[in-house]
Amino acid sequence: MAENAPTGDFRAACEPIHRTLEPHTLEEFKQLMENVAEAQKAKNKANKAKKQQERLGKNKSMVDQFKRAQRHLGLRDSIRDLSLSGSSPAIDPSTPAPFPFDQSVVFVCVDVESYERAHHKITEVGVATLDTRELVSVPPGEDGKAWRGKIRARHFRINEHRHLVNSDFVTGHPDGFEFGKSTFVPLKEAAQHVATCFHAPFGAQDGDDFLSHYDPTEKRNLIFLGHDTLGDVRYLQQLGYDPMRVENILEAMDTATMYRVWNREQQPTGLGRILQKFDIAGWNLHNAGNDAVYTVQAMLAICVREATIRGSPELDNLRENEKAARLQTALEDAEQRVMDDAEGWSDHEAAGDGGVPVPLASVLAPKPTQPKAQTIPQYDGTSDFGTGSGRVQGSLGSGDSQRGRGYRARGGHRGGTGQGASRGRVQIDGHGQPGGGIGSRGRAYSQLQGRGIGRGRPDSPRNVPASEAIPQVQYHW
Repeated sequence: MAENAPTGDFRAACEPIHRTLEPHTLEEFKQLMENVAEAQKAKNKANKAKKQQERLGKNKSMVDQFKRAQRHLGLRDSIRDLSLSGSSPAIDPSTPAPFPFDQSVVFVCVDVESYERAHHKITEVGVATLDTRELVSVPPGEDGKAWRGKIRARHFRINEHRHLVNSDFVTGHPDGFEFGKSTFVPLKEAAQHVATCFHAPFGAQDGDDFLSHYDPTEKRNLIFLGHDTLGDVRYLQQLGYDPMRVENILEAMDTATMYRVWNREQQPTGLGRILQKFDIAGWNLHNAGNDAVYTVQAMLAICVREATIRGSPELDNLRENEKAARLQTALEDAEQRVMDDAEGWSDHEAAGDGGVPVPLASVLAPKPTQPKAQTIPQYDGTSDFGTGSGRVQGSLGSGDSQRGRGYRARGGHRGGTGQGASRGRVQIDGHGQPGGGIGSRGRAYSQLQGRGIGRGRPDSPRNVPASEAIPQVQYHW
């Protein structure tokens, strides 16, 4: 068999001649690395081009929203023939809006405030409305100042949460409504009060001249307005009112988006900063009613300012100055970043010899994990409340309970007078039944899985929900 084995020079029929293997060189390795780098550079370039196209598409969508807002305000003409190009001429703010108020809409702006330590607890709802029919034949004035008086505002405060005031992360001003009187409403009726603002007379109250000429049966076209609109929509849905199911809402608009278009920024800007840019005094921000009104004022200022200087040398100079300022800021940031990256590398050359070896165990030691944040329980409006001296039953293997504090499972309501909780499955029996394991007195009847914390009230009446309870509500639209 060994004799029949082919030699190294043997070639099968039609087999090409193999080139002689040569040892690799350093130049070949460098060329290989350069080819890999070029391939990665081409890949990164393609990804960057794709992201750029996506960004341009988003920018166009935001610009289109801005233009539609101006059309609704009579500040931009509609293009009947889409094949035609060009923009609307600038307007004179001292004369009435020169173009038709497209679709005769009513802007309904909503702002919702929640408690900073428990965001499911809604504390305030502000609604501001602007009927474009009332703007006809009224000059907007500089930055829309003359139109601000046409804004109507409502401020609803939730009775059950009136004691919750933000102060840690933002400074709340629930008592500082600047545009009327606040209305206190029960949580279960809040959705119905909000719903009335989406129908004629759109938040108008007794004594308002608008009440004399509105038609309560007319179904008007609405624009849902907000600053970071999506968050307010979700809050309203949680409250029991779903704007997405209101058929006559044409679309949702966002003043944060409009300001990005005006200032050509990629990141959204806070409402207070926008007001400052347009010299609007915004007192008692983080009051839902005030924020709703200021959001409408910001929209008017942005739209009127752009329409006033549209196509003028002033606007061109403004854009050039903004571009130069951003370029200068980017250069300074890049220079500072390079200096920061270089700092510290050469400073250690003169000191020490490297020290003692670092054990491998310390290098591979796992990093300490942060405990997961406990989710805030939600009350479903159905759990019962008990009285009397109850006990906490805990089970973890042998059933011994750990000393601690216990929260109700779903309510977020405080449930035990003493110190009592456990790991595992815990039962708080408000009827005074003895429990197994080591426990303490508790209130209400609830079950929870895991470790909870809480402190109860010793004399709570039976079957009376706590003020923090969130009752079940029906949707209104």
